[in-house]
Amino acid sequence: MVTTEDARWLAGYLRKMVSSRPAAWAGSDLTLAQLIALHIISAKAPMTLLSLSESLGTRPPATSAMVDRLARAGLVRRTPDPDDLRRVVLAVTGKTAQMRSEERRVGKECRSR
Repeated sequence: MVTTEDARWLAGYLRKMVSSRPAAWAGSDLTLAQLIALHIISAKAPMTLLSLSESLGTRPPATSAMVDRLARAGLVRRTPDPDDLRRVVLAVTGKTAQMRSEERRVGKECRSR
């Protein structure tokens, strides 16, 4: 499970990256909360919407709306949970993997300054 401390560290890390290279993120149209959600989904996939909600400390309806936006952007994939067809599991897409590669590159640049 992602702890509150993990989420705070990740938020701080992403804030530094975004503020150090705003032009790199300006065209992404992603909020900081969405970036954090993508990182959590990437690390914990496949995960349920409820698990993501708990990790983010948000209510399930708000988390569902965020995941809907990420899915429409092609960054998250929802699939039926094979163990419980009433639920869906979340995973990131290849588009997210490419974006995360760019993030890592930008992060390395930031650390080398």
